[in-house]
Amino acid sequence: MNNQQPRKAFTLVELLVVIAIIGILVGLLLPAVQAAREAARRMSCSNNLKQLGLAIHNYESAHKRMPIGWNGFVDPIQNTTYRWSYLASLLPFLEQSNAYQNLNLSLTLYPPGGGVPPRPQHELIISTLIPTYLCPSDRGQRITDSRGNSGPAPTNYVANFGSGINAPNDPSDDGRMDNRADGPFANQTWRRFAEVTDGLSNTVGVSESLLGKGGADSPSSETPDPQFYMALVVPPPRVTASNCDQQIPGSVNRYVASRGRLWAGQAYENTAYNHFFAPNSERYDCYFWVASGFKAARSNHTGGVQTALLDGSVRFVSESVDLAVWRAVATRGGGEIVDASAF
Repeated sequence: MNNQQPRKAFTLVELLVVIAIIGILVGLLLPAVQAAREAARRMSCSNNLKQLGLAIHNYESAHKRMPIGWNGFVDPIQNTTYRWSYLASLLPFLEQSNAYQNLNLSLTLYPPGGGVPPRPQHELIISTLIPTYLCPSDRGQRITDSRGNSGPAPTNYVANFGSGINAPNDPSDDGRMDNRADGPFANQTWRRFAEVTDGLSNTVGVSESLLGKGGADSPSSETPDPQFYMALVVPPPRVTASNCDQQIPGSVNRYVASRGRLWAGQAYENTAYNHFFAPNSERYDCYFWVASGFKAARSNHTGGVQTALLDGSVRFVSESVDLAVWRAVATRGGGEIVDASAF
């Protein structure tokens, strides 16, 4: 006679219940895990901005002026602009002296006449991914341009050129990104800390920008995502924000998606921005193909962007910040009284 008890096993219903419970737990834990990962990425991004802020201080201490935002000076012999960015100048102050020594900033980024691609002697260095120049919350991939070029290394960190309202006697929006800009950086001027009369703790130096998606430009008949595309207006009928949003026959002819593709420079679509639009604005960044335009600070952080003030501190700014306050902390000498609690 067999006295063994029958083996107990899970019924199908019990197994399904256990699977359902595990699924619920995973569903509850996954957002927390993702939030923890984003918190770590945001902290790393904050540390990058902190290093950039300190590098600007060390550069100013060594050269008695801040680095140029991007070098728009024309060399008459080389027959093109230099185009180097503030990030190229900061390399030796970010433990990247070897990279800096292999760049010859006395030569223009592109060959005489301004053709593409960049000079062969620069290609290796400007194609080097520099972790300090990338926010891990963004995708960190190389950006192809409308010609399919994808060699250079990108950046998420852009220099503040000001409020975007730089012509008090002109009723237009203006959006200057050259030496007339009212921010701490410009494309034809090296500014000093002494010129920041609003105070270093009240003035933004660097913020974030999302990388474009790359690839071919989109025709003006399309409406691509403004977080990744910027309108190209040429020739500029007038440098106004409305010209970024409207389809003006013969003026807005395409949207470009190569924002941030080259940390070494080229022009403001890569390494500069202004405060005319609020952070993470749903309006198109706008490139007027001259030293003018409107480009917002942008990030993948929930609710806002991180900024490095000129005193070296880092602050997170809500995308719902009052626009007047946001523009006030962009100017180097506007004389505005900024409520710190509102920024």
